[in-house]
Amino acid sequence: MNKSWRGSGIVLYYKENNETFVLIGTETKYLADYLPDISLNIINDKIHLDQARYIFSERAKQLSIIDVLNDNILRNVTYDTPIFENDCWNTNMRIIPKEDFNYGIPKGGKKDNDNKPIETALREFKEEIANIELNEQLLKFITIERGYHFFGYEIEKEEVIKIKKKIKKYRIKHFGELQDIQFMELKKIKKNLNTFNGLSRKIFKDFFIELN
Repeated sequence: MNKSWRGSGIVLYYKENNETFVLIGTETKYLADYLPDISLNIINDKIHLDQARYIFSERAKQLSIIDVLNDNILRNVTYDTPIFENDCWNTNMRIIPKEDFNYGIPKGGKKDNDNKPIETALREFKEEIANIELNEQLLKFITIERGYHFFGYEIEKEEVIKIKKKIKKYRIKHFGELQDIQFMELKKIKKNLNTFNGLSRKIFKDFFIELN
């Protein structure tokens, strides 16, 4: 595989009764793209990660009930994993736009300490999907698209219940880049490819659907 990459993603799925179910979520967009004048994303204090998450969660809840544009633009405000740098915590506030559905699979950009694409894929999955750690040995390379490396990961049926419970327990409504995480039937994905973001749509259309 190419040593240079922009990011990675994982298609997590299981099979039951000759049908394939894939883990997807609703993609969020940056709040700043809609309201650039709102600056509520920095905590000027040296606190630990759980405290930072709590504060950002409360800010997200407050923003979610404010109708700044009289058009519910701030509903379902979320936030990325907080990062501590330059003596403060910061994050990106996100929203689920009401104007469209934008489904996608867990994926994200490469970070400086990632040594290979598979590390990026595992880290991004853990960050976006309830802190779940996957077995690197079970990842199967699918393809490279637009500089992103994609891997498939098949789980056994008994693992599905555990994953769903973890997502329900861990997932705070106002945290994460992916929201409304669910297992969707592949045949339903095929019928609704236009509701997926461009990169995820291409992976399903050109590669994953053919593999299944």
